[in-house]
Amino acid sequence: MSEPRRETAPDFLRSLWFMPAMFVAGSLLAGYALSSIEISDDFLLSGLIFSGTAENARQLLAVISGTMITVTGLVFVLTVIALQIASTQFSPRLLRFFLRDFGTRLVLSTFVATFAYSLAGLFTVGNDVNNGEEFLPQIAVTGALLLALISVGMLVYYIQHITNSIRIDTVIKAVEESTVQSIKRLLPDPVKESPTTPSLGDAPADSMIVPIEQAGYVQDFDLEALGRLAVSEGIIIKVRAKIGHHLVDGNAVAFAWKPDGGSTNAEAITDAVNKATLIKVERRTDHDVGYGLRQLIDVAMRAMAPSVNDPYTAVQAIHHLAVVLAALARVSTDNRLWFDDSGDVRVSVPEVPFEQHLKTVSSHLRRSAADRPRVVVALLRMLESVAVAGTTPSRRQAIAEEIELVMHDAVREIKQPADLEYARIMYDAALHAATHGEVTHTER
Repeated sequence: MSEPRRETAPDFLRSLWFMPAMFVAGSLLAGYALSSIEISDDFLLSGLIFSGTAENARQLLAVISGTMITVTGLVFVLTVIALQIASTQFSPRLLRFFLRDFGTRLVLSTFVATFAYSLAGLFTVGNDVNNGEEFLPQIAVTGALLLALISVGMLVYYIQHITNSIRIDTVIKAVEESTVQSIKRLLPDPVKESPTTPSLGDAPADSMIVPIEQAGYVQDFDLEALGRLAVSEGIIIKVRAKIGHHLVDGNAVAFAWKPDGGSTNAEAITDAVNKATLIKVERRTDHDVGYGLRQLIDVAMRAMAPSVNDPYTAVQAIHHLAVVLAALARVSTDNRLWFDDSGDVRVSVPEVPFEQHLKTVSSHLRRSAADRPRVVVALLRMLESVAVAGTTPSRRQAIAEEIELVMHDAVREIKQPADLEYARIMYDAALHAATHGEVTHTER
C-alpha cells in the first residue's frame, strides 16, 4: 500500500468570504450575550463603561456603523489596486496569493464585524421594554467602542501590510516559501543514488485506454481509491497524466489491463478513475510544484521584457528559483505506487521528474537572458547552487547539460569580451560543481 498525501485546508476556509462571515456571526452572538449583562453602580471598572443616554448610544452606533462601511469600501478598493499591480507588474498567476492573504482577510473581517455589531445594536438600543424604560446595554455599547478602536488599529496595520505585500521581494519570497512547503508535503522521500523502486514498464498494446470525462488541469490522483479499484476489478492501472497537465474531455488519463490478459469492465473502470482524478480549471501551488516554478519564471521573464527592462528583478527571481530547485534536487520524484497484499504493484502514478522541472526553468530563462550578462551569471550561479545541493550524479549530469546550453547561448549573444569573460569564470565554477558535486576553491 501507499500512504495518502496529506491534504491542505479546504478551499473555502481560505477564501475571501469565509473569515468575514464567521466574524460577523461571532459579533452578532457577542452583541446578544453582552446585551444581557447588567452592571451595578459599584462595578470596579464602571469608569470605563459607556454612561450616556440611550439616544447618545444610538448616535454613537450610527456613526460607527456608517464609518465602518465606508472604510470597508476603502479596503476593497486598495485590495483591487494591489491585485491590478500584481497582475500587470508581476504575473496574473500571482492573484491567488493576494486573494488568500491572511492579513487582508483579517482586516476585512474586523471591519465588517464592527459594522454588523453596531448596526444590530441600533435595532435594540432605545427600544421600550415591558416596564416602560428604554433599553441601554452599557456593556454592549462599550463593546462597539472597543471594536471601533481596534478597527482604527487594523486600518493602520492594513496600510502598512498592503504596501509591503506588493513589494517584489515580498511577493517572490511568498511564492518560494509556498512552493518549498508543497515540495516537503508532496515529495517527502529523499532522493537515492540508485533508486530501487519497481516499475510497471510500458502498458500492453491491448490495454484499455481510460478517457477523462472533463477538461482542466490535473491536480492530484486519489491513490487509495485507484488501489481499491485495481483490487476489486483484478486489474493494473498505469496513470498516464502528470500533475499540472491539461486534459481535454476524451484524452487518455490512464491505461488499465488484467495481468492474465482478460477483458475489463470499461464502464466501471472509467467511472472510478474519473472520480479518483482531481481536475480543476486552474493550477494550484499546493498540489502542483511546477506551478510555483512557473510563477517565479513569469516574474523573471516579465522583468526582462523590453518594456520593463529590469534585470535586477529577474536576478532576484532566479535567486528564489535556486532555493526551490535545490529543495527539489534533494527529494525523490519517483512514481507513486500502490501495492496489493501480495506486494505486487497494482497502481502507478507518475511524478514530474526533477530533470523536467530543471529544463522548464532553464530553457525559458536562458533564451531571454542570453544577451544580459548579469542574468546569465545569475543563471549559472543558480545551477551551481543546485548542483551542490546533495543530489545524485544523474541529476548533476542534467544540470551540466543546462550549464552548457546557458553558456552556448551567452557566447552567441554577448558581444562585450569583458562581460563574456566573467560569464566564462562562472561557467567553469558551475561546471565544476555539476561534475564533482562541490564548489570550486578558485576565487571568482
